[in-house]
Amino acid sequence: MKRLIALFVLLSTIICIFTIPANAKSDTKTKSITMHLTNEGRGNEVTCTIPFYSKWKTSENVVYGQETYLKTPKGNEITIWILRADEDPEAEICCKYLSKKKYKKEFMEFLQAGLDDPTMDASSIYKIIKDGHGKYMLTVDFEDQYGVIRLLDADHVMLYRIETNGEKVTKSVKKKLIAYSKQAVLEKKTTGIDTEPKTDPEPEVNREPDLNVEILNVELDAERLIFSSVYSNMAWGYQKRAVYIFGDGKVYTFDFAKDSGNLEGDISEENVLKYVKKTEPAAVIDKDYLLEIYSYAVHIDPEATYTTEHVMCDYGQKNLYFYNENGDKVLCASDGDVRYTINDRYAQEVEKLWNGIYLHYKEK
Repeated sequence: MKRLIALFVLLSTIICIFTIPANAKSDTKTKSITMHLTNEGRGNEVTCTIPFYSKWKTSENVVYGQETYLKTPKGNEITIWILRADEDPEAEICCKYLSKKKYKKEFMEFLQAGLDDPTMDASSIYKIIKDGHGKYMLTVDFEDQYGVIRLLDADHVMLYRIETNGEKVTKSVKKKLIAYSKQAVLEKKTTGIDTEPKTDPEPEVNREPDLNVEILNVELDAERLIFSSVYSNMAWGYQKRAVYIFGDGKVYTFDFAKDSGNLEGDISEENVLKYVKKTEPAAVIDKDYLLEIYSYAVHIDPEATYTTEHVMCDYGQKNLYFYNENGDKVLCASDGDVRYTINDRYAQEVEKLWNGIYLHYKEK
């Protein structure tokens, strides 16, 4: 199942009371982290409490969003990712197949059919095991990557995953991931907010008109840098990764921590761009979609004011930039530890369109 494997490895770029087995039981070496899930609908508060080994590092006990990260003493990254069935096709598939015993055989056949190499045995990679709550979990073993996908309820699945940078995942770590996945608790409650629609609509005078622009009919210069997205995080060592999109739709990536050795110490944007243009693009974006984002971006006021709100810790920061005809760098969005709200509706529209850009990628 190609897309399920892609789901599992994406985060190398993309959650019930149970008695734990004696060989992995909870003790003073176990802590827990509570994730407050977002996008769960007005009036709904959904949290997931997940245990983890005390020697694994985490920044806070409270995390807002669908994913969080831990790190082992050896520097291996552990990802906890909550997926909703109505937002992700793979999560929808897992919600079905992990719900009842009768689907076990069908699920393995489905996984087998999805392997690139038909001579491979899916059972050597995937295992379907009971989760102790009447449902099932899928373990995925790629030697240096190991993960557990557990059905939390009819709408949510959890991925608890480790990557060991080439080393084989130990049996001890595998047992921990299985045990901790079994203990994860999903809780839902209403927040007291009126979830029923109002009988009287809000006055139209209080609403801003829809923002529409004419999609420009231009041919963008293939050598011109149009957008860049840069992620940086210093919490657990130096992390900085960039995505660059040029006028011909080609997408290039650069990892400053891994690739800077090729630049002889000059990591200026100009030098980075010269380097990436000599490499193979990672993908190509649909030109019509690129032009649509561009048509909004050209209207952004470079001097637009913004407000900030501190929302997380040690999560890092991702900045989205547009490069206008003068080559000036215009901030379109910034999110992470600090949420920037730019007081420009064109910038806000560009951020919305950018969030869907990966749906318009064609891998090279």
